[in-house]
Amino acid sequence: MSFASADRDKRFALFAWGGISLLGVFALLANAPAPRRIFLLLALVACAIDCIRQIRIRPVALLFLPWLAVVLLSAAWSPAPTVTLVDALQEVVSPLAAGLLAASVASRLEWRHVGWLFGVLALGGLLAALGALHVHTGFWPTAPAWLRGAYAGRGVASTLGVFLVLAGGGLLVVNRAALSVGTRGMLLLGGGLLLVGMLLGMLGHNRMFWFALLVGALPWLVLAGQISRKCQLAAGGALLLLFMGGMAYSSYFAKAQSDSPANAVVTQIGASYASDPRWLLWQSWVPVIAERPLLGFGYGSRVLPLVGAAHVSSIGNSEPDEVIKHHTHNVLFNTVVQTGFVGLAAFLLLLFGVWRWIGGESSPADDVARKWRLAAISVLIGGLAKSMTDDFFWGPAGIVMWLLIGTMVGLGRRTGQR
Repeated sequence: MSFASADRDKRFALFAWGGISLLGVFALLANAPAPRRIFLLLALVACAIDCIRQIRIRPVALLFLPWLAVVLLSAAWSPAPTVTLVDALQEVVSPLAAGLLAASVASRLEWRHVGWLFGVLALGGLLAALGALHVHTGFWPTAPAWLRGAYAGRGVASTLGVFLVLAGGGLLVVNRAALSVGTRGMLLLGGGLLLVGMLLGMLGHNRMFWFALLVGALPWLVLAGQISRKCQLAAGGALLLLFMGGMAYSSYFAKAQSDSPANAVVTQIGASYASDPRWLLWQSWVPVIAERPLLGFGYGSRVLPLVGAAHVSSIGNSEPDEVIKHHTHNVLFNTVVQTGFVGLAAFLLLLFGVWRWIGGESSPADDVARKWRLAAISVLIGGLAKSMTDDFFWGPAGIVMWLLIGTMVGLGRRTGQR
C-alpha cells in the first residue's frame, strides 16, 4: 500500500469512527430520532464503501444475507409495504452494517482514538440517566426539556443499561492487567459505563435486567481457572447476591407501598411472577401466528401494532388492551409474527453467523484477543436474554448492541494480529 493510499485509509477510518461514535450517542437519546436516522444512513454508505475499498467480504457475513432478504422481501405481503421497507432499513440492515463497519475500522484504528465510542456512550448514558432521575425521583425539578426527553422509558433504558454494564465490565476485565496510559483511560471508561448502566437498570426496576446481566456474565466463567479458588468463590458469591438482591429490589422494594409489611416480600415476588401479564400476552398472539405461520405478516416495529389491532382477540373473559396488541414482547415471537417460521430459521442462522463472526476464523493469538471475544459474546447473549420478555433487539437499543459487538470483534482482531 502506497503512502497516499495509507493516508486516505487513515482519514476514512477516522471519519467513519467519528460517525459511529455519534450514532452511538444518538441511539441512547430518545429525543434524537432524526440524527439517529441520518447517521444510520451514513453508516450504511460507509460500510458499502469500506467493503469496496477492502475488496473482500468475510464469508461469515454471507450467513447474514437470508435474514436481510426475508425482512426486505416481506414488504411484498406486508399490510404497509413502505413502512416495512423503511423499518427494515433502519432497524435491521443499517444497524448490522454499522456493526460490520465498527469491526473493520476498530481493527485498524489508532489506539488513541478507540475510546471515542465508549466515551460518548458513557456521556449519552449519563444524560439518559439524569432524565430518568428527573422522571422517577423528581431530581432537578428545573431540568431542561431536552434532558427530560433523553430518557426513553423503563424498558428501553433497562436494556441499554444491560449493554452498558456488560461493555463496562468487559473493558475492566480486558484492561485490568496493564497499567499504561491508554489502558488507564479505558479502565475509567469501563467504570463509568458500568455505573451509568447500573443506574439506568435500577431506575427501570426491571427483573429481566438482572437476569440478562447474569446470563451476560456467563462467558467469563471460562477465565475462572486464571484466578485462585478464594477469588472464584468471592466472585461467584458476589454475582449471586447481586442477582438475588436485584430481583428482590425490582419485584418488590421498588414497587412496594410504604405500609407494606416486611414479611410479605417473598409472597409479593411470587405473586408478581404468577400474575405477569406476559402469560396472557403470549397466549393472545398464538392464534395470530397460526394465521400465517410460514411467512408472517411482514417485518416492522410499526407494522406489529397494525397486525395486533386487526388480529389479536380476547382470551376467555379478558379483553387484551392496547399494550398487548402493540407487540408480543419477545424477540422470537415477534420474528415469527412478522416473518413466519421461515424468518425464524433465517434469524437463527443470523445468530449463528454472528457467533462465528465473533469467534473469528482461527483461535485467538493472545489472551487479550480472547477476552475481547468473550466481551462481544457477553453483550450478544445478554441482549438475547433481555429480549425474551421484551423486544429491543432491533431498534435504538439494538444499534448500541451491534456497535459494541462490532467494536469488540475489531479490537480482538487487531490484538490477535499483533
